Amino acid sequence: MRISVREKRQVTLPASVCKELGIEPGDLLDATVDEGALVIRPARKAALDALKELQRAIKESGVTLNDLLEGGQQVRKEIFRESYPELAEKYDL
Repeated sequence: MRISVREKRQVTLPASVCKELGIEPGDLLDATVDEGALVIRPARKAALDALKELQRAIKESGVTLNDLLEGGQQVRKEIFRESYPELAEKYDL
């Protein structure tokens, strides 16, 4: 399938492509160059791919859900202590 680039570097995606990918007017697309090829995909697809990659990395690292929850709780306490030192001292946090 060929798509022409207009004077202002604009392109029109064929309706069939938009329908297949669920692209609606106003949707954001991510464009990257991969080994000399232009790759355009819906932003939500890119976000889902990034999430899958993150899940894979966490699984490979051996970090458990409990580790993540405990780490998050510790970070929240540290942020609270930095933001509200008087309250943190009062409630021994």
